[in-house]
Amino acid sequence: EARARLERIRDIALELAPGATDVISYQMPALRFENAVLVWYAAFRDHVSLFPATDATKAALGEALRPYLSGRGTVRFRHRDPLAEELIRAFVQARIEENRAARQARGRSAQA
Repeated sequence: EARARLERIRDIALELAPGATDVISYQMPALRFENAVLVWYAAFRDHVSLFPATDATKAALGEALRPYLSGRGTVRFRHRDPLAEELIRAFVQARIEENRAARQARGRSAQA
């Protein structure tokens, strides 16, 4: 069950980030997109997790994300609940936008 949920998270992320590559980072599976890690994901006994829930992703998703937050940067989806696919899509899209904004900011600071 956990493997199928992780594969679905990966599939959703790849729909939004075609060309993303699989990597292992922090001893977890992750997807690298546009020269930055987009998301990490992992399975646990009672849930699967998606990382990182940054300030930007929390702001972008607001209250929709709150029931799934655990700790500072973890989003948990319990095995007993349906996988929140639309929330995962929104999360991945927010991470794409966050990574692009960070890259643009680095480019501007390098030019200054």
